[in-house]
Amino acid sequence: MARVLIAGCGYTGIALGMQLASEGHTVWGLRRRPELLPAAIQPLTYLMPLRYYLVMLRAIFLKGVGLETLWPEALALAGWGMAVLALAVARSTKRIA
Repeated sequence: MARVLIAGCGYTGIALGMQLASEGHTVWGLRRRPELLPAAIQPLTYLMPLRYYLVMLRAIFLKGVGLETLWPEALALAGWGMAVLALAVARSTKRIA
């Protein structure tokens, strides 16, 4: 059977996902707001940089807020960026040397 990703698990997405899963497909779904996820999974969203990016994107486009409000998310994204850069540098120097 097919593997299916549903971006946006609102009413339609959930119904579609349940129908596809009942037909034997492997279904993954994305939600825009972590608050809608099960309580056990919500803390794991803090480990994903996409969470911070989406919070910033929604706040900028929908509310018109600036960096003075979004500095915690910007700091988290900068931290992720530095961590990925440090990992890339560490791995590349091992190959060159």
